[in-house]
Amino acid sequence: MDRRIAIARVLMHVNRPQTALDILTPWLPQRAPQPRAALRGAEARQMLGDHRAALRLYQAAADRAGDARIEASAWLGVAHIHANTGHYRQALADLDRMDQASARITDRRRRTDAQTKASAARGRIQTSIGDDLAAARSYRRAVRAATRNADHGQRLSALVMGADVFRSAGKPLAAIAQLDEAFADNTIYTRPFSRMWGHYYRGLARMLLGDADGAADLRHSVEIARSIGSHEAVMRGFHNLVEGLWRLGRKHLRYGLTEVRRSLSRATFAASLARLVPALTTADIVRAGAGVRAQAIAPDGSLVDDFLIVNARRQVHVLNAPSPAATSSLEIAKHICDALAA
Repeated sequence: MDRRIAIARVLMHVNRPQTALDILTPWLPQRAPQPRAALRGAEARQMLGDHRAALRLYQAAADRAGDARIEASAWLGVAHIHANTGHYRQALADLDRMDQASARITDRRRRTDAQTKASAARGRIQTSIGDDLAAARSYRRAVRAATRNADHGQRLSALVMGADVFRSAGKPLAAIAQLDEAFADNTIYTRPFSRMWGHYYRGLARMLLGDADGAADLRHSVEIARSIGSHEAVMRGFHNLVEGLWRLGRKHLRYGLTEVRRSLSRATFAASLARLVPALTTADIVRAGAGVRAQAIAPDGSLVDDFLIVNARRQVHVLNAPSPAATSSLEIAKHICDALAA
């Protein structure tokens, strides 16, 4: 059995989960699956997108495991499935059970590894529910645990993902400081995924600060994505978006600053209105929400003024639908249906 489980793990690494599942089937009876086989079978089911069967096998592995390592891994798998299906509170409870199992692992290195994975998973879930402060603390715990284990891969991943928490929380300087810590570790240059996301998040943080070097970071992320054949479309899309915003901002800097000033100063806003209606004063103005009109921006910084609908493999993307989009919605739908049928 051990040999077959090892073969199944290799098959999953080369993206052949169905073959791995076929090998494990003899040890996966409905009533009492063997815990180690159930754990690997759950991973294969998860890769195949069968979350219900994967959840059943993970829970069977956790319930029947006589080994704390298997139990901890099983609860991590359960947490991932609950998180991926939007059950975030349940996922956090699963990670609490993983912590309890991890505490019973006698080997210090393996115990610390389990704690690193639990902290990183908890950080991702806390980010999803908007608890940025808790997420930042979880990622720092993951960094400390990975550092104790000299696990450079886990440490870099936690540093990079934790930096994105700071960026999304409006703390770009903290994000850049954490990413600089990641790039100071030469190991990152042997780990393209960490380097790709590191450049990507640092680029976004720098652009938030008005630093033009952010565009260079985003270009690096696109180049790395292309070299490893992964995430290129996402990276290129964000790179083009930020490049477009940067060029738009430079092109209309004075007008943009005027708009910001007018939104912050009631007197300035009233003076602008008085050009149209001279009787209006600051006493006539009350604070209210601002309307935002969605508008696509081209990579060269120009605004896309017309409808923009792009076909991709098995996909149709409505990238821009300016006014009168509501009036034209039935015609847009007809156009998309015709494109899908073609």
